[in-house]
Parts: sequence; structure tokens; C-alpha cells
Amino acid sequence: MRRSCLMLFAFAWAAPLAAQELSPELRELVLRAQPVLFEDPECGIKPGHFRVGGAAVYVETAMRNTSNRERLLEDSRRTVAEAITDDDQADNPGAWYILGRVYLYQADILGADSSFIRVEALAPECASEVATFRRNTWIAVRNYTLGQMQRSEIDSALATYRVGLSIYRGEADTYYVMASIQERAEQPDSNIYYLNAALGVEDTTESGVRVRRNAVRRLSRIYATAGEVDSAVKYLQIVADMAAATNDTTSLWSAQSQIARIYFTGERYPEALVAFRVLAARKPDNEMIQRNIATVFQAMGQVDSAQAIMAGMGGAGGATMDTTSARFLISRGVNKFQEQNYQAAAADFSRALKTEPSNRLAMINLGLAYNNLKDGPKLVAVAERSIAREPLHELSYQFLVQGYVYQRDNKANDASKRLDGLPITIDSITIQNSPGLMTITGVALGRGRASAAIDLVFEFTGDDGAVLASVEVAIPALEPNGRSEFAAQGSVEGIVNWRYRVQ
Repeated sequence: MRRSCLMLFAFAWAAPLAAQELSPELRELVLRAQPVLFEDPECGIKPGHFRVGGAAVYVETAMRNTSNRERLLEDSRRTVAEAITDDDQADNPGAWYILGRVYLYQADILGADSSFIRVEALAPECASEVATFRRNTWIAVRNYTLGQMQRSEIDSALATYRVGLSIYRGEADTYYVMASIQERAEQPDSNIYYLNAALGVEDTTESGVRVRRNAVRRLSRIYATAGEVDSAVKYLQIVADMAAATNDTTSLWSAQSQIARIYFTGERYPEALVAFRVLAARKPDNEMIQRNIATVFQAMGQVDSAQAIMAGMGGAGGATMDTTSARFLISRGVNKFQEQNYQAAAADFSRALKTEPSNRLAMINLGLAYNNLKDGPKLVAVAERSIAREPLHELSYQFLVQGYVYQRDNKANDASKRLDGLPITIDSITIQNSPGLMTITGVALGRGRASAAIDLVFEFTGDDGAVLASVEVAIPALEPNGRSEFAAQGSVEGIVNWRYRVQ
């Protein structure tokens, strides 16, 4: 029997594991997390054997004798190991307790974990005390790991935190930190695994509830982005239930609103209708919710129902939303963008531009979506298209630079020079379009240096791109960071788009 016991537990009293390879800085943090002095266990267990008692004396002396500390700790580890293997002390929790403490004083986290597992099994009354040692050690590892993440040392952070996770798993945050590292490492399956692990911890502390709620929200976003509506809603419903249990009306409303939007963007219109009606029951006077319900009816092809709702809100005899309009597509795209479903958002913004080529917001949002997708070729194409219309738009040049960066193309240097060479920026442009008249207003902004006066020519174009009307706009000289508002009008039938050029 003793031979099999030896084989089972031999790893637990081996010399400190080289595989851990703690850096000097982390080793120091782990040692600082331990009690300065070694004292008898608070849970009341005793050495129970003379060798185990001798090992306790060695470690107690070591903590008072810095010059011989390492030698005394090794003497303690060897003595207690001999008691376990040679003197039938494998079932003595006192022996494993001392061994676990010695391992912590040697910064051997894995050895300490295996020893404390035995203590918890043999002396459950010591579990709380052992948990304190575990947690303090984990905090030291966690803080070091967070520093690695801040320095973008993701692979090192993963290796380090695996060691920390081995010593303590008693809070939701232990798994949540690992999920964050996995997300930075672009390991989506592992990210989901650890987020679910965080949910599985019974942590009712205020911090634990907050962490678990954040984990649920992250899971819902992951599944919403992937277009997995049912999974996204499942986790959002957990958020809603948690909020209802604590009477957190703000979080409850937010979760229920997200459920409705996810159903709608996933084109699950019957479920979206139910979800929006739940919101309407809570806030019957909320005009936006009523409009959303009308939009759902419109998307379902139930135009009469949509018109009735809009008319009840004071609409003109059944005003309703056109789901093919640029306004609708941009609004839906923004919702998808906020849910981090950037591919679907880009599709809506692209359709909005086809419907309404003059729509500047759709163009900018399309660039933002491609930027978040890190799609270099498409981001460059949108940037060049925007620059062709707005040659003094700073954001478009930033898109251009980033698009080339994503492609690792040396053209990023030339694009950066083009950006730096802009004399001024034209921004805050709004377009008012009505039959026979397009009005453009905007602001000229000085950059970090004074600029000379500039003349712009705004051109208003038709379906085929031909110029139907043009007007000159004089931009005065600007001081650094100065500003000047302007307006340009094209008064002719058939205008569908616009652009300007520097005279």
C-alpha cells in the first residue's frame, strides 16, 4: 500500500517545479503575498508526528533567519516528505499543511496546490484558511499578469495566469481574467469556455455578481456578432433575470431592449414584436418603442398595422417607415455595429449608399465598419471613394492610412504624408435634399498651423455622374485651430450626389 501511495503523491513533494519558471519579479510578488511569520494553523490541526513537528520548527526558524532561509526551507520540505513516505503520514493533514506552506515560501505554486488539495480533503475545517493562502497568491499572479497584458505580452500572460489559476478558483473573477486574456489572444473558443466557467462559480459577493453579469453580457455580444440569435438572447435573459432579482430596473430595461434589437437585426420579426411589446408594456408612452413596433410590422409586411401605430402617434394618415430607405438601413446598421456585428453593419451601410449615394453618414459608417473588421482592401476603397468626393476630409485620409497598414503596404507612408499635408479640414457637413434643391452646410477647420484662403467648387451631379450645377465657396484664411462655416446650394432637377474640389 505504501508503494502505491508513494507513486500517487510523489509529485507533491518533488523539488520546486522547473516548468513554472517564475520570473524574478513574479517570484518576489508571490513571496511578498505570504505571511511574514509561520504560525500554528488557525483551523487547529496539529503536526501529529515528531518529524512533522520538526519540519514545522525548520520553517518557523527559516522565517526568522533570512541568511539561512532557503536551506532551512529545503530541510523542512525534505523532513515532511520523509514523514509522509517513510512514516505513514500520508493521511496526516498537518503534514500536507506544512508542505503546502513551505512550497509557497519557495514560490512553488503548483506544489502548494497539490498539497493544499490533500489538506482540504483530510481536514475540511481548514478549507477557509487554505483558501486565504490560495487567494493571496493568486492576487499576486493576477496583478503581474495584468501588467503583462498592458505591455501586450499576451503569450506570456497566458502562461503566467495558468499557474495562478491552478492555485485559486474560488471567485468568478479568477476565470473572467483568463477569459480576457484568451480574448486578447484571439482564442474565441477558450474565451467562451472561461466566461461560462465564471458563470459556474457560486460567487454572491458584490464583486462576484458584477463579474458574472459582465461575463453574461460578453457572451451575449459574442453570439450576437456571430449571428447566433438564440444563444445571444439566452445570455441576455440571464442578465434580465439577475437585474429583476435585485430590482435593478436600469439593467433590466437595457437587457430587454437588447433582446428586442437582436431579434430584429436577426430578422426574427415575430420574436422581436413580442420583445418590443414587453418594453411597451413597461413604458406605454415611449414613442421610440412604438416606432420600433411599427418598423417590425413594416418588416413583416403588415403595412396596415404599422400605419395604424404611426397614425395613433399623430402621423399623417399612416406615415410609416420604408425598410429600403437609407435612413432605415443606417439605423439598423448602427444597431448591428453597436452589437459588434460589423459585417452585417457594413452590408446595411453599403445598401444605404446604393439607395442614397449623397448620404455622407453612410459613407463614414461604412469606413468605420471596415476598420473594425480590419478589412484593408475594402477600407482603402471606401477611403478613396470618400476622398474623391471630399478631398479635405481628415477622417477619410486616416481610413486610407489604416487600410494600407492592415495590408502591410508601404503606400501607408504616402497616405500619411497626404494626411499631414492637408491645409485645412472640411467637416460637419450636412445635406438637405428636396426635389430640385440640394443644400450643403459645413465647417472649415484650421489644423495646427495657419492656412491661406482657399476656394472650393461644389458640384452637384445626376444619375450618370454628370455635373448639373456648381457653385464656388470661399474659405477665408484661418488661424491655427480656427473655424469658418459655409453653405452651398444646387438648384436644379435631378441632383442625386455631390462633390467638391479645391480651385
